[in-house]
Amino acid sequence: MAIFIISNREISQVKEGNKTLSKFCFESQTGTSSFRIAKYLGYQPPSAEGMHKKEYKKLLKTHSDSAHEILSDYFDYDYLPVKEVLLELKHKGKASPDKLNRLRGSQRMFYEFYSSMLETSAGKRGDLLVFIHGYSYTFSDELEAIETLKRQYIDNPDSPVQNLLLLSWPGSKSLFPYTYIDDKRNSIDAGMVFYKMMLKYNEFIKQVLADPELDFCGQRIHLMAHSMGNRLLRSALICMKSSSIMKVLDQVMLLNSDISVNSFDKEDESLYKLTKLANRISVYIHKSDDVLSISTLSKNILSPRLGKYGPAGINNLPDNVVIVDCSHTKNDLGSKLHDIADHWGYLTSTEVQRDILATLRGEHEELIAHRNIHKKHDRYFRIGESQA
Repeated sequence: MAIFIISNREISQVKEGNKTLSKFCFESQTGTSSFRIAKYLGYQPPSAEGMHKKEYKKLLKTHSDSAHEILSDYFDYDYLPVKEVLLELKHKGKASPDKLNRLRGSQRMFYEFYSSMLETSAGKRGDLLVFIHGYSYTFSDELEAIETLKRQYIDNPDSPVQNLLLLSWPGSKSLFPYTYIDDKRNSIDAGMVFYKMMLKYNEFIKQVLADPELDFCGQRIHLMAHSMGNRLLRSALICMKSSSIMKVLDQVMLLNSDISVNSFDKEDESLYKLTKLANRISVYIHKSDDVLSISTLSKNILSPRLGKYGPAGINNLPDNVVIVDCSHTKNDLGSKLHDIADHWGYLTSTEVQRDILATLRGEHEELIAHRNIHKKHDRYFRIGESQA
């Protein structure tokens, strides 16, 4: 199992004993033009016992949480050292510690993901899930999200996922609508950073995975984007040249997407490109999503949200796009806020989680249990106890 974080958050210096370490800023609300890579080590915040909430919040800013290690990185696209280590591992059964220690940043991340996926036991899946979170997330929220995703999609024996990559971007903690304005801008900027990461992955494929001496790991890469995280994804796709697109993703799940219903139009030049990148795209919608209602009425007037209404021109969608309507599902796992807003079904609904797991396993959309197909649209499905 390998878990990594890619982030364009600001970096702070944190004391840990006698050492000073580089860490992502917990309260950062602005992003940088470049990204850093960190290995996730487990969420271990300092104890809050006997402390006032404000004092504890200050402590988090200055005390290491021991949850991540930022890796130094090269800024070029040289992955031949990774190839050298992998070939040595294949032919000699082990890699030189010196060569392994010289792998930096994306080199180290790609090596660990590939190695983990390659070592998966025969007959089992060791897929990689890439997750892009929504708006108003502090770094502490992201660390908690990793633990939740790990519990739901890695530790779960029904899931094919064994590796996780979190795309972290700075969110504001001010009151709505100011939070939304800041995060909308931040998500677009972070999309440019994600695009740079995609370029590095393309180079890794060309320089390393294209070598016939290296074994095919047989695992898959999935992408899950929630809420405004879809805007980040859209921003990255706009930067991408259609001629350079390779189909590298298996399942893509767009959850409660805070982007326009027209995003799949060819003229939009964003999510239409995603149909060339992935085997299947599942658009999860909820018609009672109050967060997306506020988004439409306050900052996206005359631009209905994809995660509430589904894509426009449903009859003209590419063949690998399906719609999953979660409007009748129960929020049986979340808080009262989640119950009211209907915006976090992937976290709060057993029914939605069950459907996502079936999607990740690659089950045919018409054969996934508890789905009802729409009478007029053969790629529109409803889930929940009282489908109408």
